[in-house]
Amino acid sequence: ILLSNYSIGVNNKFPNVFMIQDEKEIKEIFDHFSEEEIFKHQVLGIRRVMTKETSYSRIEEMLDRVGITFDKKPRKVAVIVKEETNELREAFDRQTYPLKDLFLESTVNEELLKDYDIMAFFDTQKEYGEFYLEDMINAFKYTNADYITKDAYYDSEIFNEGIEHDYVELVQDKYRTVFWKDSFQLSSLIELTGSIKRANGYSIDRFEFNNQKTIVPEDSQKTYKLSVIVPAYNNGDHLL
Repeated sequence: ILLSNYSIGVNNKFPNVFMIQDEKEIKEIFDHFSEEEIFKHQVLGIRRVMTKETSYSRIEEMLDRVGITFDKKPRKVAVIVKEETNELREAFDRQTYPLKDLFLESTVNEELLKDYDIMAFFDTQKEYGEFYLEDMINAFKYTNADYITKDAYYDSEIFNEGIEHDYVELVQDKYRTVFWKDSFQLSSLIELTGSIKRANGYSIDRFEFNNQKTIVPEDSQKTYKLSVIVPAYNNGDHLL
């Protein structure tokens, strides 16, 4: 948990940092969160910084504003599926990472992927949170890894312990891993059905993925009318 005195810059850019107005707030903050919730706050901080608050982001912004052109290469990800079901299309569309395209295993080839940097595989039986791709691809920014995976993950309600935020040498499941395209052959990954030993991997955190898709019983699905009152203009990042 990060605590800070009030700062306009910190307040505007880092909603995961707690602004302290009174010393009585500190004990309340420390006592309020479980270890899991603290970890989620840390992951939120990593996501926020690595997505748009690095020194690279600031330098690019300055160059843009003064009119200096530079070679900015966006990193595109190809998401590969066996078949395009409604569930997989929804999971794909839900992803916050913008530079993505969906491909079928039966038609994708190296030529189609020549302009892509990263490959990912989605399985209709697994659940992918909206920040899944964003978090995985961000890890390429702070490591020199060939692939990013989740060694620790949830299987329905059961937590499978594993390595988190450290280097690994095993791809356990390609459906919870993203691959740097220049380091792998597309055909080998498509044929991959189990685990393989491979050095220079990195495992991030347990969040934004579940090994089993959550099924909501039909009789529990209800339609609700919801009103949301936002007390501050354009303050969405802080509402969490």
